[in-house]
Amino acid sequence: MFSAMVLACVLSSDGSLNPNNCRGFVSPYIWENNDHCMQALQVGIAEVDNQGWAVMDYQCFNWETKKGTRL
Repeated sequence: MFSAMVLACVLSSDGSLNPNNCRGFVSPYIWENNDHCMQALQVGIAEVDNQGWAVMDYQCFNWETKKGTRL
C-alpha cells in the first residue's frame, strides 16, 4: 500500500524559502502498488504547481508492515 505525498512552499518574491509558508499535500487514496502511486503523484504535482505552490519534494510512501516496532 502506498500514499502519494508532496511537500510544497510559497516562495517570496526574491525566491527565498520561508518554512512557515510550506505544507504537505497527501492523496486521500491508498494505492495498491508503486506504479499506480507514481501516476497519481504526477497528477498531484501538476495540480499543486497550478495552484501556485513550488514543489520542493515528493514521494510515494510505502506502508509496509513494520516488524518489531512499537509505539
